[in-house]
Amino acid sequence: MPFPWFGGTFGKGFFNKKVMNREIKFRGIDKKTNEFVYGDLVRMVIGGNIHFYIQPLDSKKIEVHFKTIGQFTVFLDHKRFAIYEGDIISDWVKVDGEDTQSKQQVFWNTQTGSWHLDISYKQDKTQSVDLWLELKDFKYEVTGNIYKM
Repeated sequence: MPFPWFGGTFGKGFFNKKVMNREIKFRGIDKKTNEFVYGDLVRMVIGGNIHFYIQPLDSKKIEVHFKTIGQFTVFLDHKRFAIYEGDIISDWVKVDGEDTQSKQQVFWNTQTGSWHLDISYKQDKTQSVDLWLELKDFKYEVTGNIYKM
């Protein structure tokens, strides 16, 4: 599965750079510990197979599960927590007079070239809005992600 942000030269330190005043960094789930690791994205071909690693700034590279790689969106939730691709963010809304917590996925919309929030009932990305617009108008917080629920 190709990622929209995947292109160009790969190597240590390439992706975790400040570009146009924004930090480009990634996270993925460590194959050994099943925990998220954060840092640069590194792709290596070993024995004809492609392996993906996250290189924290203060550590050796860590192999991660490919499908769990997510890019930092450059946005923070209302508690100043970093929002990554694949995060579930929530706010509280009134439904039939009761407070209900929404749960919406953050994803990259290739058609618009921007980060979006899935507002579809089934969370199938059939309806979405620009993430920055929602963060401007509502108090969302990161409550989970699509990999660890």
